[in-house]
Order: sequence, then structure tokens, then C-alpha cells
Amino acid sequence: NINAALPGVPQGKAIGVNLGKDRLSEDAGKDYALGLSQIQKTDAGYVVVNVSSPNTPGLRSLQKEEALRKLLFQVTSINTGPNKKPLLVKISPDMSESDLASVVSVVQDLGLDGIVVSNTTVDRSAQVRTEWYCREPADSLPAGGLSGLPLRDKAHQTLRKVYQLSGGNILLIGVGGIMNGEDAYRRIRSGASLVQIYSVFALQGPWVVRKIKAELEECLAKDGFSSVQDAVGADFPEIQKKGKRPSTY
Repeated sequence: NINAALPGVPQGKAIGVNLGKDRLSEDAGKDYALGLSQIQKTDAGYVVVNVSSPNTPGLRSLQKEEALRKLLFQVTSINTGPNKKPLLVKISPDMSESDLASVVSVVQDLGLDGIVVSNTTVDRSAQVRTEWYCREPADSLPAGGLSGLPLRDKAHQTLRKVYQLSGGNILLIGVGGIMNGEDAYRRIRSGASLVQIYSVFALQGPWVVRKIKAELEECLAKDGFSSVQDAVGADFPEIQKKGKRPSTY
């Protein structure tokens, strides 16, 4: 329930806006702030500051601590008043653990509402190519981000790291390679309060949502959980007990 997880989202307005700069942008902070000022005039429920698409040259450099802090400070500074929107930042699955820790620190310091984990991957390792069922050498593969099955494990492991680094104190949205209800359940147990789907939605159509929800309900019931919220972070019981519940944000 997105309205429970992100109380700033008006009831029935679960549509989020993904905000990112284009390759011609000369002042990222100014452009993101301008974009947010326009989104504030709409009925959008929440805004995701995307600094992690691998398909926009230079965008991922904004994930570095100093650049990210500067950017998000500019964006949060104008996110005030009656048109204030819940703000999240979307990160890459290809970051080092130290960079992930920096992101967590910036998000906590500036009071953002959450982190979306994760965007697509540029990894072409043997493990990822196996998930892709691809036998071609890495240097023969097309450039750009991989989604779906090749992304699933990397996105999942990145989510687990971010949940541990945050101590359960930041709302997390799990995304990347979620193909069924069991995948969604694993992300929830790893710390995601919400999940998103992309590739499977494109491949199987909107009716896959009902299928995933039914499978998720079976997973929850099997492990004795009465709600998604009860299962958030269940793989890390010590953090789950101490962490601030995201639904109280």
C-alpha cells in the first residue's frame, strides 16, 4: 500500500514521476529543480530523482557523495509548501559498498523519503551473461543498461546492502528483475516496503500484476505473515526490530 508506506502520497494518487537530466544539460541542479517545480503543479503522487540511468552520459557521476549532496540540496530546497512531493532517489546496482554508504548518508542528512533500488546494470560479467542466457563474449554485447533476469540478482543484493547500511531507517522500493511473486517476496524480506515491475509488465501485460499479487499472498501466508509490512526486512531480524518503520515517515 503506497499510501501507507509514503503518507505524503494523496489517497488514490500512486503515480510517480521519474525525473532525470538529458545529455545536453549544462547545470544538472538547475534542471532538476526546474523539473520538480513543474511536477509540483500536477497530481503526481511522488517524485524519483534519477541519477543512475546508464544510457545518459555522465548521469551516474551525480551519485558520488559531493555531487549528490549538492544536487539533492538544490532539489529539496524548493520542495516546500502545499505542493511538496515525497522525494526519492534512484540508484545504480553497480555501485561499490562505500558509495552506497555515501548515498544512505546523504539521504538521511537531507531527509529524503526513500531510495529506489535499483536502475539497470552495465555489468557484462559471466554471471550476468548466464542469467541472460547469453554465450557471446562481453565485448560483443550492445552498450546500455540490462534489465529483467540479468539484473535480478544484482538489484537484489544491492537492496540488501542498502537496507543493512540504513539500519532499516529509510523506505526502500525494490525494483529490477522482479518476474513473479516469489521475487517480490524476496525483495520485501530484504528490506523493500514497496516493489515495482518493468520488464515483466512489458512482456506479459498488465494482468501479470494480479498473478504476482496472488503469488505474493501465498508466500506471506506460508511464512505466517499477515501483511507485507510485517515481512519487510525479515531476513535481518535484528535490524527489523531496531529500525524505524518506513510507514511512520
